[in-house]
Amino acid sequence: MPIPYAIRPGDTLSRLARLHSITLARLLVLNPQVENPDLIKVGEMILVPDGGPAPAPVLAEENDPAPDPLWLKIARREMGVAETPGPDHTLRVLEYLAVCSRTDPSLRCKDETPWCSAFACWVMEQAGHDSPKTAWARSWFDQNWGEEEPMGDPRRGAITVFRRGTGGHVGFFIEDLGDRVAVLGGNQANKVKISNYPKLGNHYELLGYRWPV
Repeated sequence: MPIPYAIRPGDTLSRLARLHSITLARLLVLNPQVENPDLIKVGEMILVPDGGPAPAPVLAEENDPAPDPLWLKIARREMGVAETPGPDHTLRVLEYLAVCSRTDPSLRCKDETPWCSAFACWVMEQAGHDSPKTAWARSWFDQNWGEEEPMGDPRRGAITVFRRGTGGHVGFFIEDLGDRVAVLGGNQANKVKISNYPKLGNHYELLGYRWPV
């Protein structure tokens, strides 16, 4: 059963997850109020699994054997960006949509336009890679963007493409959770965040993973 824990100096969510023998994605599921895992404050209260070892303060994060690729670091810094309800629009979301030159200009000027692909395009181009330049999520798969990643063992940060009804969804692979996939993406509950999606369900089907060339 989860118990409260107050963030201490030197804590990071990645380190706390390792100390409690869970993944970062599972720790974020326990703490949906955390919009940006890189912006936690000393004294902030979170939930951690009961029975794990007591974390000790550290001065620096341990070396990660598989560090995030540049584009995933960029994507993480955008976590918490959200649509503005009503007639106003979030300028940052409009910046994402502005990259989609292959999408109708009338759709690029409002944050109600589905923007998961726009976010992925913006992130990749910020990292110096090309993108499909469209708000159509399945273009990353349909146009064979980049190169194919293995379905059973994608690298963290791989472009992850789902079919959703007649449309789709796209984000960045974080973790395989068995029958679900943890994805960092835009327009997930109308914001940039990490969410878990079924590989196969009533509304979703995982189409595959792509990696930039």
